[in-house]
Amino acid sequence: MNTQAVIMNQPQVVLAQHQSPQWQTDLMDCCSDCGVCLCGLFCPLILGCQIASAMEECCLCGSSMAMRSVYRTKYGIPGSLLGDFCAIHGDLLRRFAHIQQERPPKGPVAFETIESAAWKMNPQLVITQQPQVVVIQPSQHSYWQTGLCDCFSDCGVCLCGTFCYVCLGCQVAADMNECCLCGTSVAMRSVYRTKYGIPGSICDDYCTLWCYPQCALCQLKRDINRRREQGIF
Repeated sequence: MNTQAVIMNQPQVVLAQHQSPQWQTDLMDCCSDCGVCLCGLFCPLILGCQIASAMEECCLCGSSMAMRSVYRTKYGIPGSLLGDFCAIHGDLLRRFAHIQQERPPKGPVAFETIESAAWKMNPQLVITQQPQVVVIQPSQHSYWQTGLCDCFSDCGVCLCGTFCYVCLGCQVAADMNECCLCGTSVAMRSVYRTKYGIPGSICDDYCTLWCYPQCALCQLKRDINRRREQGIF
């Protein structure tokens, strides 16, 4: 078979990273991986530790609601904190197996030129224009806009967090399009960090909220306000 190709300009290179917009398996689809299913049934704590290790988190957080919420946020899976809460308390063991089956394998970013993909479809190919180079990369790390104890940088948020803690939690939840009951949760802070690439861990979030609940919530609200002013929220 005679194949011919005339390339007038440099081919376009597109780097694409694997993204999963949906769960790879259903919540009740445990039997698709019997090993994970049996581990979740008889050794749920061990399976939770495996999940935490895969997500580079503390093993104590593997079975938490925050773990499921952070995983969804990281891979762009639709859902909400309230939905995660219901999934966890509705069927704990199946939820363990669900995340473990969903976790994609680690590996380098796959890439392929558009021309090589088109060549597979049509061996006789003529490229006459110089395409743009499109690169899709993970979001860069950012940091909290204010410190944990920098409450006086926004006195309004500080007063609201001190005297009306629940109301401020509802404001944060509304900003994040979540149920108001989740505004003061560890999962809310963890999801926010993951969404904006702020370094930290679920364990750190838990300790921060446990020791300084008002300061942690005020920091989160200030960060939301400042990112909104900068047009990056």
